[in-house]
Amino acid sequence: MTLRNSFFIFPICVFAVFVIGSPASAQPNSYIQALRPLSANEGEPLVVSAALNNASSITTVLLYYRQLGVSEFRTAEMQVMGDSAAVTIASTEIAPPFLELYVAVETRSGLHETYPAANPAAAPSRITITPRPDTETGVLILSPEQHETMLPEDLYVTVSYVYAGDAIDKRKTRLVLNGTDITARAMTMGDLLIITSPMIPETLKRPGMTLAVHVFDTTGAPCATLRRSFSLSRTTGAGSDAVVFSANGSAQAESRSETVRGASRVYNRLDVRGNSTYGILHTTANLQLTSEERPGNQPQNRYFLGFDARYAKLGLGDTYPQFPSTMMDGRRVRGASLEAGYGAVHLNASTGEIARGVERDGSTQTHRRTLTAVRPSFGTGEHFRWGFTYLHSKDHWSAGTSLKPRENVAAGTDIYASVDNKRIEWTAQASISISNLDISSAEFTADSIDAAVARGSIDASDGDNLKRLLPIASKLITFNENISPLNPSGLSSLACETSLSFNYFNNFIKGTYTFHGNEYTSFGTSSFRNDIQGYNITDRLRLLGNALFVTASIERLSNNVSKYDPVTTDWTNGTASVSYFGAARVPDVTLGFSANTISNDAPQIDSVYGAYPAIDYATKRVFVQSSYGFSWIGRHSAMVSVDYSNADDRTSRDQDMTGFNGMLTMTSTHSSALESTLGFTASVTTLPVTYYTTEQSGGQGSMQSPSSMNYYTLTIGAGYRFFGERMKATASASPTFGDVERTQLEARLQFAVMPRHMLTAQYHYIVNSSLEPTVLMPHVNDSAFTIAYRMDL
Repeated sequence: MTLRNSFFIFPICVFAVFVIGSPASAQPNSYIQALRPLSANEGEPLVVSAALNNASSITTVLLYYRQLGVSEFRTAEMQVMGDSAAVTIASTEIAPPFLELYVAVETRSGLHETYPAANPAAAPSRITITPRPDTETGVLILSPEQHETMLPEDLYVTVSYVYAGDAIDKRKTRLVLNGTDITARAMTMGDLLIITSPMIPETLKRPGMTLAVHVFDTTGAPCATLRRSFSLSRTTGAGSDAVVFSANGSAQAESRSETVRGASRVYNRLDVRGNSTYGILHTTANLQLTSEERPGNQPQNRYFLGFDARYAKLGLGDTYPQFPSTMMDGRRVRGASLEAGYGAVHLNASTGEIARGVERDGSTQTHRRTLTAVRPSFGTGEHFRWGFTYLHSKDHWSAGTSLKPRENVAAGTDIYASVDNKRIEWTAQASISISNLDISSAEFTADSIDAAVARGSIDASDGDNLKRLLPIASKLITFNENISPLNPSGLSSLACETSLSFNYFNNFIKGTYTFHGNEYTSFGTSSFRNDIQGYNITDRLRLLGNALFVTASIERLSNNVSKYDPVTTDWTNGTASVSYFGAARVPDVTLGFSANTISNDAPQIDSVYGAYPAIDYATKRVFVQSSYGFSWIGRHSAMVSVDYSNADDRTSRDQDMTGFNGMLTMTSTHSSALESTLGFTASVTTLPVTYYTTEQSGGQGSMQSPSSMNYYTLTIGAGYRFFGERMKATASASPTFGDVERTQLEARLQFAVMPRHMLTAQYHYIVNSSLEPTVLMPHVNDSAFTIAYRMDL
C-alpha cells in the first residue's frame, strides 16, 4: 500500500465512527478514565490496568474478562496503586483474536460503576490479541540476558542478524524499551544493532526494565517480537563477587488535593518498592501508605514482603493467591501465601484476613473475615497435574451484633492432562461447599435435630442426613439450623467444569461443560455465577501462516439446575468472527457477528409484575475492529472499533433497544521529542420507555415513548520533551457533548532533577456543564492537583 492510499483509509475510519456512532455507556464515567492496553501478544501474560479518578474513594476494583465465544466472565481483583489499578491475566487465557473485558468499582459510600458504563456484559471493551508468529526469524538478542542485573552505566543492548534469512529486513526493526520506541537511537555495525547506555534517556532507566524487539520481513509484514526482562541496580563487591548480591528499589512520595462535587480533601501517599538477590534467594518488598487509611473503612494501605528461593515462594502481607477458579480467583488476602514444590510434589497455601471488621455509629458494617486455603498437587504440570483444595472462611463476631456472621467450607479437586505435545488437553475441576448463613445460633446436637423434626422445621429425611453428617461436619463448620444446603450430598452444592481441546492442522477446537449448583458458595471468589449449567464449543482455524483467523462458537446454558423454581431460563449464544493480521501496510481487522437469545417458560399473561416475569429477548450484534500502523512525519498507530446491536423484546412489554458504539484512537510519535494522541468516542442508544396505568387491566395496557441517550467525546493530547529530555510536558482536553456535557482538562509536567530522580506535577480539571448548581452543592466542577517525587535506587 502506498502512502497515498494510507490517506484514504484513515478518513474512512473517521467517517465510520462519526456516521455509524455507538452505544455502550449511559454516561461518561466518574471513577474510571480508561482501560489499557489496547493490544497484547498471544500466549504472553497480560497486565491490564485501569486509570482511576478519585481513587481514594474506591474500595474494590474487579476485572471481568472472557475469550471470544464464551458468555461467562472470569473475575480477578485488581490491585489499586495510586491512581490506577492493575492485575495480571495468565498466558493461557490470551488467545486471538481478542479478549473481552470490563471493570467494576465499588466506593466507600456503596456506589457502583462499570467501564463501559452501561450494560458492559453485553458490550464490553476489547483488547486485540496479536497471534504468535508462525516462523523462526534467526534474529537474536545477545544482550542483555533474560533476568540479568547490571549497573545502569553498563546497559548495552545488542541485536544480532547473523543468522537471519534474506526475508528479514533489519532496517524495519523497532526497539521498544519500557514502552518507548528508541529505534532512532540505535547504530548499525555490520550484522549487529547496538544501543549503549549514553544513548538511552535517563528517564527510561529504572530498576525493572523491559525490552521488545519487533522484527519485520522485506514486505513490511511482522515476523516476531523478541522480549527481555532485566534489572538495573547498584551491586556490592567487585570482580566475580559483584553478582553475588544485588539490590534495587524505588520510592515515591505524593500529595494530592482534590475537590469533587464541592467536597475538598487532601491526602498523601508513600510508595516504596525494593528487590534484592543473593544467590538463589530473591527478595521483594512493597509498602504503600496513604492518609486515607481509616479503621472505619476497608484497608487502604498495602504491605508485602516476598521471598523466592527457587523451590519455594513465601509472601507476607497483602497477597493475591490463585487457586482453581471455583475456589479462589485472586482475592486480596492479608496474611501469608506459600508456593513450594520439588519434582512432582507441590503445595499452595494461603491464610489471612479478606475483610476487616468495620463499625460505624455503633453499628457493625462488616465482620472481620479470615480465610485459609490449602492445595497439594502432584505432577510436574507439563503434561499432568492433579490437585486437591480445601478452603475455610469464617466471620469473627461478638454477641449482640445485628449483622449475621457467616462461615463457609469448600473442598474440591482439579486435574490437567495433555498428550502429543499438548495437542490434546483435558482439564477438570469439581468442588462442593457448605455455608452457614448465621453462626450465632446454637449448634446442632442429635437431640436438637430430633426436636426440629418433631416441630416440623426440618423434614425427617433431612434430619437423618444431618445426624449422619454431624460427627464430621461439626469439626469443619459451625453446624446449626442455618446450614445451606441442609443436604450437602445433593447436586445443589456442587460446582464442576471440564474442557477437552484438540489442536491439529492449525485448527483448535475446544468443548467445555459447566455445572454450578444453586447453593454452591466459596468466599474465596469475588464474583461467582451459580445456578447455571450448559456447554460451549469453540473452533478457531488459523490460515495463511497465522495471518487469517476464523472463529465460531455455540453455547447453551440454563438455570434452575435443582428445579426449585417454577420457571427455567435458557440462554443460546452464537458467535462468528474473521480476523486478519497481515502485512505492515495492511490494517489488522476483525469482523464479528453474534446472535443471542434469552427466554424462560413463564406465561406471558399476568407475568409483567410477577415474581417470575416472562423473558424472551433476541439480540443481534455486529462489530468491526481494526488497527493500522503507518509512517508519515513520524510513526502513527490508529485503532477503530464499531459496534451495532439490536435487542428485540418479544414479550408483551415490547422493550426493544438499539445501540451503536464507536471508538477511534490514534497515537503518534512525530519525533524523539514530540508525541500526540487523538481520540473520539460516540454513544447512541435508543430504547422505549413504557408507562403503565392502573386503569389498564392490571397493567397489561401501555403507552410507549421512545427515549435516547446520545453523547460524544473528543480527546486531543500532546507531549513534548525539553532540555535533552530532562523535562516532559503533556496536556490533553476531552470535551463531551450531546445529552451529557462535560469537559476534562489535564496538564502534566515531569522533570528529571538528577539521574534517577523525577519530580512530577499534574493538574486535572473537570467542567460538569450538564450539572446544575444547588444550595447543597454550589460547585459542580471538579479539580485535582498532584505533586509527586520519585527516586530510583
